[in-house]
Formats: sequence, C-alpha cells, structure tokens
Amino acid sequence: MVFEKICRPCAALALALSCATAAPAQTATAAGDVKRWTLTELFSRAWSAHPASALVAAIDAEADAKLKRAQSWLAAPPSLEAGIRTDAITRSSRREGLREVEFEIAAPIATSARRSLQSATATADAQAQRAAIKTQQLKLAGEIRDAYWSARTAESEAQLARDEAARARALADDSARRTRAGESARVDTLQAEANAQQAANALIEAQGKLDAALATLTQLIGATPGDPAAATVTALADSRERRPPPRSAARTQSALPASHATLAQARATSVTARARFEEVTRLPSEPPTAKFTLASERANETGSKQTARIGFSIPFDTTFRIGNFNAARSAQAARELAEADATTLSTERAVLGEIRAAEIALVTAEARVPLAKRRAELASEAAALYEKAYRLGELDLPTRLRSESERALAARDAVRAELEVEHAISRLQQALGNLP
Repeated sequence: MVFEKICRPCAALALALSCATAAPAQTATAAGDVKRWTLTELFSRAWSAHPASALVAAIDAEADAKLKRAQSWLAAPPSLEAGIRTDAITRSSRREGLREVEFEIAAPIATSARRSLQSATATADAQAQRAAIKTQQLKLAGEIRDAYWSARTAESEAQLARDEAARARALADDSARRTRAGESARVDTLQAEANAQQAANALIEAQGKLDAALATLTQLIGATPGDPAAATVTALADSRERRPPPRSAARTQSALPASHATLAQARATSVTARARFEEVTRLPSEPPTAKFTLASERANETGSKQTARIGFSIPFDTTFRIGNFNAARSAQAARELAEADATTLSTERAVLGEIRAAEIALVTAEARVPLAKRRAELASEAAALYEKAYRLGELDLPTRLRSESERALAARDAVRAELEVEHAISRLQQALGNLP
C-alpha cells in the first residue's frame, strides 16, 4: 500500500510528461503547412519594414535637387533695387528741380568653376547618404543572422531536450516496473523519477529559449502585436550560406572588399569632405555679380532722359588674394577632411580585423566538428552497452544514468559544432559585407 501511494503520483507525472512531449509533435503535424522562413526571406521582410528603407526615394530626390541647384548659372537669387533721388523738398517746388528714378537688377553669377565644384560636392554628399543607408542595411543583416542562428540553435536544443525527456520518462517507467516486480530497490525508482523531472525541466527551459528566439525574429521582421495580418515566425527553414573562398595571407588593405557598406560609407564621407574642402578653398566668399540699371532723370534745363548701365562686382578675397574671409570655413573644412580620412583608416583596420577573426573562428569551428561527432558516436555506443548490461541486471541505475547524461551531452555538443560552422560562415559573410 505504501509503495502504491508513492508510485501513484509518479504515474500521474509520467502521464503528464508524455502528453507534454507528444504535444509538439502533434502540433507540428497539424501545422505541416506552417510558413518556414529562410534567412533570405527574413532579411527581405525585415528590411522592407525597416524605417531606413523608406528614405531611399527621399535621398534620391534631395540629391537631384542639390545637383540641379549646383548646375544653375545663378549662384544666388537675383535681387531688385529701386530708388528715387530729388531736390524737390517743399510742396511749392515739387514739380520743379531734379528728380531721378532708378531700378537695378543684380544677378550673382555661378562661374564654371563654382558649378563644377558644387556639383562634385552634391554628388559626393548623395553617395555618402546612400552608403549610410547601405550600412544600416548591413547592420540589420547582422542582427537577422545572429537572431536566426540563435533560433536554429535553440530549435535543435529543444529537439534534443524533447528526446532526452522521452528517454528519461521511459527509463523511469521501466525502473518503476522493476521495483513493482521486486527486481530493483525503490531508491532506483526515485532516482529515475528525479532524472525524468530534471529532463522535463530542461525541456521547458529549452522550449522557452526557442520561443524567445522566434519572438525576436518576429519583432525584427516588423510584426505588430495584436495585428492578425502580421507575419509571425514559428518555424525556420534550413538556410546555409555559401562558404567564401579562403583569402590569401598576402592581401593588404587595397584588397578589402570594395562593396563593403561600412567601408563605402567611410570612403564616401572622406570624398565628400575633400570636395567641400576644395570648394571652400578655391572659391571666393561671394560670387561675382552682374548688374543692370535703368534710370529715368528729369531736370528743368534739359528735360527728362532715360539711361541704362551694365556693371559687374568681383570679390577680391580669392581672386586677388586681398583678405581671406574664408579662413574660418577653410579651417573647418580641413578639420572635417582630416577626421574623415582618419575614420576611413580606422574603419579599414576594423574591417580587416573582423574578417580575420571570422576566418579564424570558421577554421576553429570546422576543426571541432569531426572531434565532436566522434565523441558522440563513442558516447552513444557506450550508452547502448550500458543499457544492455542494465537490462541484464549487470549494471546499477546510477551508472546507467551517468552514461545517458554523457551521451546526451556529447550529442548536444555534436549538433552545436555543426551549427557553429554554419553560423561562422554566416559571420564571415557579414564581416565581408555580403547580405543574406
């Protein structure tokens, strides 16, 4: 009776655990047509929902407007000046004496040098802004890659935990049967049941990590909570990126990937700073101005007459080196150029370091795979022998539990090693600046 009271709750727990372990399989069967997301699909969906993707059209429109403005022959808006000159001060002499009405139109002229330099600056600035968008795109790709492989790892560990929970449950049931038959001590049943509970707890923990990883991916693709039409990531497809060819050890900074978004942004920023420096140092503070004046003059002696005058004003600060009113702007442009060049150099070094670190990580991960697989094979073979000996009554339960634990750990390490190779390839592609 005492033994029956102890085993009855154990049997109830066994039934609950078996239902819990069977539920994921039933759910997967019922949802066989569930959307399985590839890495490329996740990235495409995430970028389409990213706020920066909507800026491309605005940047292009701004670039076109700046380029048209830089190519205009007017350096600034034209102005109209009007004035009246008269010596008729009192009311009695209002119709007598001198009176002159003058209208002047001034148009700042953009020389060919100004148009060329400003066009170069506008073009470089547009390229820098487009490169900044590409950098955000590459950053998002890194987030998607990390989240995807975290979910893949959690998915594999959840499956392994599910298998281990099923095996631990079977072992606990077998131990309980042996105890009822008088073939083993009650302490064996208690140990086996504790091991089953531990495996069930590990399964719950692994499933929680998987759900959290899938929720992170769902957030990255722009799903809105409570929106029934929003996409939700519940399953992943096997996405393996192509392994990049090994790089030669003799490659230098000149061999850096030209398409790398971070490098492109740094270099475009440097080009923009250089264009601004050239514009500030080679152009005067003010453009030359063409003036057209039309005057109407009336005098008592000569009657009225109309005159016209055309003139030019040319600043002396740059043309004749009289004064240097651009000194502050030139110093600022020189400082910005130095900062941009320094940033470009540090970015090149950082990218080289990331590529080298990713290559080493990939080589290390590939070297671990055969060792982890061999260890898993040995642990599985040893566990099978221990299981056979246990069934024949030649082995105690604690030793059997230790062998199962070692087999589970070795199997988990083997799966992790294979996934780590794929993740290392993905990180290398990210370091090289390639999108999924």
